[in-house]
Amino acid sequence: LVGGRVLVMSPKNGGNKADWIGVREVRSRYGFGPERIVDYKALKGDPSDNIPGVPGVGKVTATKLLLKYSSLHEIYDDLGGAAKLIGESMADKLKKGKDSAFFSRGLAQLESGLDLDIELEDCSFEGLNESTVRDVLEKYDFHSLVRRLGANNGSTGRSEGPDKGKDSGQLGLF
Repeated sequence: LVGGRVLVMSPKNGGNKADWIGVREVRSRYGFGPERIVDYKALKGDPSDNIPGVPGVGKVTATKLLLKYSSLHEIYDDLGGAAKLIGESMADKLKKGKDSAFFSRGLAQLESGLDLDIELEDCSFEGLNESTVRDVLEKYDFHSLVRRLGANNGSTGRSEGPDKGKDSGQLGLF
């Protein structure tokens, strides 16, 4: 999403504060620009978005590769050269995880060319069937969202854990 005049707000501190992330912040944090984030997630994965990535590849390896290569395709086109950078064992993980890498890339890539015949007003709703929401979240393994929804005895939209009983603000619409 980040680029041009688009910034991303990243909540922190329980939602009380936020960082605004633009191109400069992405470059500072990762060492490369936002155009490579999709490939970064394809390699490393992103548990918060259920993106598996390549098993055994973490942020250090993903960053090394993306500082040398401009894309996931380029990395896989030069696995021999990549092996010199990250070692044979890690290159073997990349080779075995190729399908996962490209599947993960597809999950991380935003679709921006959709022609939707819908108005914002069409998206409003009255009431919410909590049981149905819970079933859908469980079906797709959104475990942390199920926990945030609360116990089966009626959701309060409050999170569990050390801040139990404190409104997280994340599920205010639920």
